[in-house]
Parts: sequence; C-alpha cells; structure tokens
Amino acid sequence: MAVVKVDATNEDNFKQKTFKLLPKGRYLFEATGRNGGPLVVETAKSGNPMVVVECKCIDDKNDGEYRGITVFDNIAITPKSEWKLVHLALACGSQTKDDIKERGVDLELIKGKPFEAEVDVRPPQTAADGTTYSERNRIARYLFEPED
Repeated sequence: MAVVKVDATNEDNFKQKTFKLLPKGRYLFEATGRNGGPLVVETAKSGNPMVVVECKCIDDKNDGEYRGITVFDNIAITPKSEWKLVHLALACGSQTKDDIKERGVDLELIKGKPFEAEVDVRPPQTAADGTTYSERNRIARYLFEPED
C-alpha cells in the first residue's frame, strides 16, 4: 500500500469542488490546447484524429462573473465533423476561407486568439454502462461572418 502525504493545513484539500457552468448564451473566449498548451492533433479512443480545444471565457459581461470558466471541445477530424475546426479558425479570424481551402487549418494560428461562440448546457446523462455524467457546457457553434 502506498501512502501519499498531503498538505494537511490546506483546507481547500478537504472541500468539495464544484465547477461553475456558463448559462446558455454567447460568450467571448480565447482558444488553447490541452492544459493551456498548443493545439495539436491527438488520437481519440475511437482511433480518429481529434483536436482538444480549451475555450477560456474572457467575457466581461455580468462584471466578469464568468471570466476564466473553461468549456472543452473535442473536435474529431472526420469528414462528418471537420467543419467545426474550420468554423473555429474562421471565428478566430486566423485564416480566410480561401487560405483554409489552399493550406488547411493552421492550429498554431488559433492559440490565444479571441472568438465568440454560442454555449449550451447539456443535461445530466447516463451512459450505456450505467456511468452518470453531470450537466456540462458544450460549444453549440463558433460564430463568424460568412465570406460569401
């Protein structure tokens, strides 16, 4: 048996952690990769390539009450879902439609860029194996002005 010593004087170690959700609506975010790092292509459990996007709220609405809340978006790179990565790049203003058509989505140009997105609240769910998941935020759509 392994015993791990913790800081017993840190009362925060003994408090229940709660995660704050954003109410459904539009917010201003900044994009980063996992744990604030670069955006990279990873392999999902399904075996498909994906990009993990951490959307950090930088909105000052409501006196900054929601500032710092993170919404996670795992974007699969498949023919059915790659549009979402294109919409993120367009929302960030990091590339044009023609640039993406010619070169593809440059992940390095997205990190740290502000963008606006619509957030939804997904209700609690129970998986097929009986695992329960609490409600959580999801990016409903990345907002951008169409070029056409």
